[in-house]
Order: sequence, then C-alpha cells, then structure tokens
Amino acid sequence: MHEFALARDLIKGALAALGDQKGERIASLHIRIGAGAQVDEQALSFALQAASENTAAADCQIYYVFTPPVGYSMAPHAEVILDTIEVTENPPCA
Repeated sequence: MHEFALARDLIKGALAALGDQKGERIASLHIRIGAGAQVDEQALSFALQAASENTAAADCQIYYVFTPPVGYSMAPHAEVILDTIEVTENPPCA
C-alpha cells in the first residue's frame, strides 16, 4: 500500500510549509487525487492519521478532491475530460 508513503510525504510537506511557527497547528489539508492514482481514500485517511500523530498536523481535517481522468491531444489547447478509463492490451509490435 503506497498510501503510507504518500501520507508521510504529505505530512512532511505540510509541516515544512508551516515552518518554525511555534505553537501553530495545521487545521486542514486539501488533497487532490487524480483518477489514475489508484489511492484508497480510507487507507490514506488512516495513514494520514498515523503519520500526523504527535505533530502540528494531528487531528487536522482532511478534504479530498478527486479529479477526473483527462486526455491530451498534440493539438494546442486540446483537453478532454473522460467519463471512464478503458485499459486494453497493447497490440504486438511489428
């Protein structure tokens, strides 16, 4: 489960952003998760709680924003938001 590594890095980054502000606490984290990230929200919440224990981020509110998959074209400014992702096998190389 890569959620624990993500949680550790998110808390580390949040604490670094807080800096040396003694007595200050992190009230909330807003986390954007892309559709292809394969992150389990419950596992990440548990990992964040464990990673933030005894830190300025302990007991902070966690807000998730799940972003849809996006396809890009080589054409300038072409972006398409996809409803689903379909995984297919790659055709064999000739």
